[in-house]
Amino acid sequence: TRRGSAPPVSMVGRRFGTRDVVRWFIDVLASVSPERGAGVQRLIGELGSAAPRSLLIALSEEDIRSRRRRVFDLVCSLGPGIVPEVISFLGDERWYVVRNMILVLRTVNDRTSLPAIRTIAQHPDLRVRLEAIKTLLAFDTSVPRKLLEEAINDRDPKMAETAIALVGNYGIKEAVDPLLQILARRDFFGKRRPLRILAMKALGELAAPGALPQRGH
Repeated sequence: TRRGSAPPVSMVGRRFGTRDVVRWFIDVLASVSPERGAGVQRLIGELGSAAPRSLLIALSEEDIRSRRRRVFDLVCSLGPGIVPEVISFLGDERWYVVRNMILVLRTVNDRTSLPAIRTIAQHPDLRVRLEAIKTLLAFDTSVPRKLLEEAINDRDPKMAETAIALVGNYGIKEAVDPLLQILARRDFFGKRRPLRILAMKALGELAAPGALPQRGH
C-alpha cells in the first residue's frame, strides 16, 4: 500500500484472521483495560469471516477455564453475526463443543437456529440434550415439557440421577414440578432414596420459593 494509507480490511482479515493471531488477541484482552479491550473486540469484528471461525476453534480447544471464559465472552460480543459459524460447529463429535455452541446461540439471543436445537434435544449425550432443552424452553413456549420430564425420569437410574443433578447445575427452572413429583412418590423401602436426595439438592439450587409448601412431608 502507499505510505500512510491503511490496507483494506479484507486484506487484513486474510493476513491476520489466523488462529495464532486470534490467540494473541485473547492474551491481549487479559491485560488491557475494558476501554481498550472494546477496541480489540471491534478489530476482531472487522477481520472478516476467518477471525470468528478461529475464535470458535480456540473456544473448542481451550483447556484453561479462565481463558475459555474469555474466549466465550469475546465470541458472544460479536453478536448475531457469529451465528452462521456457530451453527457449523453443532455437528461436532465433542459433546462439550456442541454444548458451548448452544450456549453461545442462547447468549446472543438467536432464534434462527431453533430447528437445529430441536434436533439436538435428542442428542445422545445428556449434558448436550439438557442444554438444548433449556434453550428451547427459553425461546419457545410451545416446546413440550415432556422432553425434560423424560430426561429426569429416565429408566436408567444413573441417567436419571445425572439429569437431576444437571438441571440444578444448569438452572432449569421448568424442572421444579417434575422434581416435586419425584419427592411426592412414597418410598417406604428407600429404593429411590439417592434419587430423592438429588431432587432435593436440585430444588435447593433452583431456589424456587413456590416449591417449599409442597415439600412438607
